[in-house]
Amino acid sequence: MEKPPFRHNNNKCGDWELKERLGMGGFAHVYLYQHHVSGEKLAVKMCRLELTPRNKDRWSREIQIMKKLNHINVVTARDVPEEINLIALNDLPLLAMEFCSHGDLRKVLSRPENCCGLKESDVLSLLNDVGCGIQYLHENKIIHRDLKPENIVLQEVNGKLVHKIIDLGYAKDLDQGSLCTSFVGTLQYLAPELFENKAYTVSVDYWSFGTMIFECSCGFRPFLHNLQPVQWASKVRNKGPKDIMAVEEANGEVRFSSHLPYPNNLSRTLLEPMEALLQLMLKWDPVHRGGGVHPESRKPLCFDLLDQILSMKVVHILNMTTAQVHSFQLAPDESLHALQKRVEAESGIHVVHQELLQETGVSLDPRKPAAQCVLDGVRGWDAYIVYLFDKSATEYSGPFSARQLPDKVNTIVQEARTPLPLGVLKKVWAEALSYICGLKDDYSRLFQGQRAAMLSLLRYNTNLTRCKNSMFGFSQQLKAKLDFFRSSIQYDLEKYSDQMHYGISSEKMLKAWQENEERAAAFAQVAEVSHLDDEIMALHSEIVELQRSPYARRQGDKMEQLEERAMELYKQLKMKCKGQTCSSHRGDDDDNYDDDADDFDSSGGGPEHRQFGDGEGHHPDGAEPGQSAQGSLHAPQVQGSCHAPRTNADLLARLSRPPPIPSKILSSKQKIIELFPRIEKTLESIKEADNTVMQMQVKRQREFWHLLKIACVSQRRGGPTRARRRTPTDAASSSSRRRTRHATRWRPGPSRPTSLRCPSGPSRRRPPALLILSPRCPGPTTVTRPPACCRRPRST
Repeated sequence: MEKPPFRHNNNKCGDWELKERLGMGGFAHVYLYQHHVSGEKLAVKMCRLELTPRNKDRWSREIQIMKKLNHINVVTARDVPEEINLIALNDLPLLAMEFCSHGDLRKVLSRPENCCGLKESDVLSLLNDVGCGIQYLHENKIIHRDLKPENIVLQEVNGKLVHKIIDLGYAKDLDQGSLCTSFVGTLQYLAPELFENKAYTVSVDYWSFGTMIFECSCGFRPFLHNLQPVQWASKVRNKGPKDIMAVEEANGEVRFSSHLPYPNNLSRTLLEPMEALLQLMLKWDPVHRGGGVHPESRKPLCFDLLDQILSMKVVHILNMTTAQVHSFQLAPDESLHALQKRVEAESGIHVVHQELLQETGVSLDPRKPAAQCVLDGVRGWDAYIVYLFDKSATEYSGPFSARQLPDKVNTIVQEARTPLPLGVLKKVWAEALSYICGLKDDYSRLFQGQRAAMLSLLRYNTNLTRCKNSMFGFSQQLKAKLDFFRSSIQYDLEKYSDQMHYGISSEKMLKAWQENEERAAAFAQVAEVSHLDDEIMALHSEIVELQRSPYARRQGDKMEQLEERAMELYKQLKMKCKGQTCSSHRGDDDDNYDDDADDFDSSGGGPEHRQFGDGEGHHPDGAEPGQSAQGSLHAPQVQGSCHAPRTNADLLARLSRPPPIPSKILSSKQKIIELFPRIEKTLESIKEADNTVMQMQVKRQREFWHLLKIACVSQRRGGPTRARRRTPTDAASSSSRRRTRHATRWRPGPSRPTSLRCPSGPSRRRPPALLILSPRCPGPTTVTRPPACCRRPRST
């Protein structure tokens, strides 16, 4: 850590401790201080000693502007602690700001994986945050005048990265006049009118913002990025009103385009609106730049279009049969069926055969609108995607759709030994690296789709287990009832035979009992579910094997190794380029600019110094025509670079053959789906049999009571009745009879009917007992209705 030129030798100012120097601008340093008790961090900006009167005025103006701003997308000014005020080197005040710990946008762009642009979700996040910040500044009549990636920092707020605008040193307060003529700012992002020293307005920020958007989308600036602005201004002046890009061909001819170049990471749905936005922001004429004012919202048309882009509801669907991503902008209140019809038109998969799964494996609800596919606050096809499966296909045979190979990469694959100029070679390697990173992302999405299918299968399996348990429970209950019913019938038939010599018989009831016994035997087949249980257990075993399969685990090692190797080669090339060009072509390669030379400021200073390759080392045509990579790169390294796409293509060919596990998942899922109606039908049969058995038992009870009535009448006619006093036994019997009248259910019990002697005579026997279940009794009760001869007559 480099120590600041403080008057004190230590790094402490009371409770505040100096941690590091964050940056060095044209006339100030920025240091990080942390409170050793609370842990609070502050970014403290301090002026250097050698300041001109003009820069002193600029410094004071920045502090005044910062103190009156309060917006989440503009860095917030803080009160300077009294202890830190002591480190001031002059009479100018210090500026304390919130510390943004995730670095600046240039740091993000300089990562190798972003060499051809940020991911779509990151681009949309930048549009939202920086767009809101610029509109806030303009509403407060402030022009920033120095928008660039170095002046956009990132801070985590509530778990989300937020972009914040910093460095308002060049900002101009429009309260002093709506037109400005001072010539300040960083050259590479400067609006054209500033080169001509003309009056300008807020539209200069539109140009800078549009340049940043283009660079974040494609990885390089839009207009002849390998040249100084003073060099390309005359060549780009005559561009068309819709041209958003200019590149110089090998023959020196400048080619314009109104479209974003490939490769980029934007989806098809977003590509056209983004191009329209850039066409408004990158107009050469400042009067027409921004598109004028919208008549209703009173906003500049560029920001009105920006709001439309950010409010778009787009669903991204990955077709797991082809590995192709389909993007659809949703209409308000669009139904899921309407979306499926659009999916059918593009994918060829019929609506009835479509299965749309979220990442959690949950199927989309057809009763809800299509907007259920879009998560609130989540934008970009790389952030959230829906997976499409074809239910009619039991096997995914492939091949998958290959990612488009960039033209320059395809050229070096075909002509690996052809020497290329250094600038072209950098661009080719950047596109090859982007292609490899894209393939790794494609594989990750396919694996995530496979995982969603597995989660969906497990959900189905859970439901299948629940249905199986329910079916098994009802089956066991039916078996128990049948066993008791059959045993009761057999016992009653035995007792019926024993008492036939008393003259108590009913052929009709006997025949009904025998028929019920046969029906009970038939119901035993209904209660038998072992064949379904065997199928379900076998299916469970298949699913367990799928989960244990190596294909069910992520196999991305080869892709990650290839990506790491490509990044390492790309970094080596950038270092070689730095050694080749830093001494002789410093002015020709924009990667080597010291930003201190970018500002037309009297101090000759500039923003923080950048090392070579910070996000721009891959731009084409960065070297003079004819300059070759030979001599600076060894042949094996060049061949390694050229073979990287070929190796990647071979790997893609292997990946285009889908692993067997998706087909097995679909097959197992189809088996579960086919089992559900069979289980449901079996359950209905079991419940129907259960109800029938209950009805048979109720009927048997009624017939039995009828037989008892006959027996009692016969007993009363066959002998004299003897009156006797009412005993506690008679009271219990009467109570039992009352409970019998309320019997509504029947179930097996531990007791068996018994034959009791009639007290009226030793030769008389009571009728057979009956097992019933009273609602008031916890179990089966043996109830015997005594014959009339045993009843005590009521007293008058």
